[in-house]
Amino acid sequence: MLMNNDEWPTKIQKNNVFYEWTDNWNANEPLIFQNKLLGLDITPNETIYIFWMRELAIKTLWQVFCHNWINFLYEDEGCLVFGKQMDTALLLSNGKCWVGSKT
Repeated sequence: MLMNNDEWPTKIQKNNVFYEWTDNWNANEPLIFQNKLLGLDITPNETIYIFWMRELAIKTLWQVFCHNWINFLYEDEGCLVFGKQMDTALLLSNGKCWVGSKT
């Protein structure tokens, strides 16, 4: 997804990496990253949106994403995860996860 440097998803990527999940993916060990995600201060029943492109997205619950994160990362460029009611957003790309604010 091409974005300008002043858009909030681009700013998130300037933060330190929250977690590198490549080893979990390759070892078929999704629980390690799942537990990191569940440790974030996000309500399990929070409605979230997962975008792969500006035109391709789904709506689900935070707990569904956390328990099935590996299935949402089929796109090479990763995905953007956020909810309407929460300030926290995640950017997952190239084996890394960044966590930041939408503001």
